[in-house]
Amino acid sequence: MALLGSVAIGAAALAQPAPAPPLAPAPSVTPANLPPVAERDVVLKDFVFHDGARLPEVRMHVRTLGSPHRDAAGQIDNAVLILHGTGGKGATFLRPIFAGELFGPGQPLDTGRYFIVIPDSLGHGGSSKPSDGMRMRFPRYNYADMVEAERRMLAEGFGLTRLRLILAPRWAVCTPSSGAPSVAQHRQVQSLGGIVSTKRT
Repeated sequence: MALLGSVAIGAAALAQPAPAPPLAPAPSVTPANLPPVAERDVVLKDFVFHDGARLPEVRMHVRTLGSPHRDAAGQIDNAVLILHGTGGKGATFLRPIFAGELFGPGQPLDTGRYFIVIPDSLGHGGSSKPSDGMRMRFPRYNYADMVEAERRMLAEGFGLTRLRLILAPRWAVCTPSSGAPSVAQHRQVQSLGGIVSTKRT
């Protein structure tokens, strides 16, 4: 009887369906197949800081991927702004760990659909910063100044009046309690589709 039970259990095990094969991973972007990256400097004339200090010009270094698409009114309607954290720079987002998950065909920020704008924030990377030469004479800047420089860079450098998305963990600290403008104070939501204006309110 024990032998028959063992045979029955073995037959039942053989009858179980084979496990489904694992899903193929989504295609990723590597340095070899990263979409073309364009780099340029946008020069902002007569930049006024939060405390009234001025510089005759501020340089904003920016990288873009993808191509702008214009709506019937001639306005770019597919721009996405990606901002790095404090102490970082825009090139961080070109590493495979980030670009490989977002910018490829069919991925969330497919550069075939979106125009990606990745600046170095004021005081960082290739943008104007104290270490360029002014050192201690460089105006004291805060998050409000960084946001204003980004706003002007978008408007003056690209003619952007709205964005599809802002991806920026740093903006979470730009709240009235920190003494710096909130996102809502700097951006005006124009529709429930996530289009955000770059005009000051």
